[in-house]
Amino acid sequence: MEKSINDILSAKDRARMDQNLQTLWVFFDWAVIVEGRIEMASRTKPTAVPPGAELIRLDSLGRKQ
Repeated sequence: MEKSINDILSAKDRARMDQNLQTLWVFFDWAVIVEGRIEMASRTKPTAVPPGAELIRLDSLGRKQ
C-alpha cells in the first residue's frame, strides 16, 4: 500500500529530509524509506520492498514553485 511522506516521517525527520526528497523528485518517481533514511530511489515502482521499509510516491510531495 502506498503511503504519503507525511504518513511515514515525523515533522522533524521530514524537515531534515525535505530538500533531499525534493531533489530526488526531479529525477525519480519512487523512494524507499527505512528508519527515516532514503535507501533507494527509482523511476519505476519497485516490485518488492524490504521488511520494515516504506514505499512513497515522490510526486505526492508536490512541486515547489
